[in-house]
Amino acid sequence: GEIDDPRPIYELDLEVSRDVPGDENFDSMTFEQWSGHFWGTVFADQEASLAAYVDGELAGLTMLRVDRPSHRAQNNLTGVRRAYRGRGLARLLKSHSLHRAAAAGATIAFTDNDETNAAMLAVNHQLGYRHSSRRVEWERPTPTA
Repeated sequence: GEIDDPRPIYELDLEVSRDVPGDENFDSMTFEQWSGHFWGTVFADQEASLAAYVDGELAGLTMLRVDRPSHRAQNNLTGVRRAYRGRGLARLLKSHSLHRAAAAGATIAFTDNDETNAAMLAVNHQLGYRHSSRRVEWERPTPTA
């Protein structure tokens, strides 16, 4: 909520999203598209979403949605630049954002994880998340004539 120019957050989001396992590719997403879809929307609560700076450089972020009427929070992205990984920043960001979500009334939080992302699975386990469901994605190629 304190960031005036979201462009550095956009650039960081694109950078860290490249390392998220899965089929989504955000490289072609323009700043305007990103702003309309992620920035200033219900997907990023301005009180609970956080950015981390190390020596003045934007190093990581977490975007958390808090649905106050249902008392639920949903973590949509946590990512740290490669140069700053392994220092506990993702855990710090997620932990602090969950505390902010609780202060806003959230009593339960959800997050998604690719089962091959061992680092984020470890962070989520340390923060008390537990496995609750499994999503399977199916793909059907378009038949050629």
